[in-house]
Amino acid sequence: MFSIVFQVVVAWFYSHVFEWFVHKYLLHNRRTGPAFKHHFKYHHLAARRNAMLDKKYRKPRWYHWLIDDEIVGLTLLALIHLPVAWFFPWSYGILIVSAIHYFVVHRLAHRDYHWARKNLPHHYDHHMGSDQSLNWGVRSGWVDKLFNTRKVYIGTKREILIYKRVCSAEKRGVRVRSHRIERKRY
Repeated sequence: MFSIVFQVVVAWFYSHVFEWFVHKYLLHNRRTGPAFKHHFKYHHLAARRNAMLDKKYRKPRWYHWLIDDEIVGLTLLALIHLPVAWFFPWSYGILIVSAIHYFVVHRLAHRDYHWARKNLPHHYDHHMGSDQSLNWGVRSGWVDKLFNTRKVYIGTKREILIYKRVCSAEKRGVRVRSHRIERKRY
């Protein structure tokens, strides 16, 4: 019984720390190859321009699952960690659950900025804050506190002003782009 609990706790801890390291050192490193440049070049640009929303997560079609960089990356990580299943099956199971949790939470955060602001403030701060080279945790902010990379943006005067503008624009039926209000084109 102790072995199972130990495997679960270690895998859970490892999954959060691994997520932090991948996010910081692969996805935001300008010297990495073109496979990783997509994250900062497109995902951050879309989230920044559209108040945390990324249209990639809006209406995925079934064939997007085959070419989506996030799903391909999570699948590759699951395959790389497959030998763990032989020795520590519970740990591997938790790693798979963590990958699914990451995908679902990250997708939801970029589909609903109200939900992201309330439930994932550290990730909201990562995208909407003035410094996008902080707040690397996606599912949880405790790793950022552990590595001293957490900087709170929610609640600042600038954030409150932008958030109120986004909310009022949403009520009027217009979309946000680059923190400026534009009318929807039909």
